[in-house]
Amino acid sequence: MKKIFLLLLCIPLISLSQIFTEPSTLNLIDVEIDEYGGHGTNLPIFAPIGWSRDGVFAYQRVKCDGGCGCCTNYISIASAKTDKEIDEINLLSDDIEIDKSSWIENQKEIDRVLLKYNIQNTGFGEFYRSYRIDNFEIIFSKNIIACAESDYNGEYGEEYVNHYRLLIGNDNIGYKKVTSGTQDCGSFGLSFEGYFISPFEDRILIVLSSYSLGYEAEEDYDLHFYGCSLNLSTFK
Repeated sequence: MKKIFLLLLCIPLISLSQIFTEPSTLNLIDVEIDEYGGHGTNLPIFAPIGWSRDGVFAYQRVKCDGGCGCCTNYISIASAKTDKEIDEINLLSDDIEIDKSSWIENQKEIDRVLLKYNIQNTGFGEFYRSYRIDNFEIIFSKNIIACAESDYNGEYGEEYVNHYRLLIGNDNIGYKKVTSGTQDCGSFGLSFEGYFISPFEDRILIVLSSYSLGYEAEEDYDLHFYGCSLNLSTFK
C-alpha cells in the first residue's frame, strides 16, 4: 500500500518535469517570392508546438519589421474557442531565424508556461490546403474597394479597403460565420491558406495570411488563426 501511495505522489511530479523540445518550422504561406525584382519579402517563421485538450494551442513565431530592421522571437499561447492570445513568452532575439540558443536559455520559463496551459508537445499535425473537410465547405469571400481619395497617398500605387467573411458549413445544415472584418486602407491582401485539425476535439484551426507593403516597400506577411467547432449543434 505504501509503495502505491508513493507512486501516486510521483505521477504529478513526473508530469511537471516535462521538457518541451524546440519545434520544427513549417511554411504556411503559399506565395512565390520575387528575390530579384522587388524590395524584399518578410515571411513570418512559424513553428507549431502543440494543443491542449480544451482548445488551447501554442506556437513559436519570428516576425521581422523592415521599418526598425529588427525581429521578434516569441511563443504565443492562444485559444481556438475565442481566437484570442492568452499568454506569450518573449524569447528576446533579433535574429531573422529561430535560434536554438534562445529556446535553451528560456527552457525553464517555456516548460512552466506551456505546462500551465496543459499543452502537449506534439505539434499541430498535418496542414491541409483545402476548402473542404469531410462534408463541410469553407468559404472565404472578399469585397475589395479602392480607398477614398482622402485616404490614399499613392506612394506605392493603388491601395484598397478589404471587407472579408469566413464561413463554414453546407447546404443541408447551413453556414456559420467563423470571422469577418475589414482591412483598412493601406492593407493589400488577405488569403486563405488552409487548416489544422485538433487531435482532441471536433475542431479545426483555420489559417489566413495577410499582406501589406512595409516601410521601404518590402512585402510584409502575417498569419491569423481562427478556431471553428464542427459540432453540428453550433450550426443552428
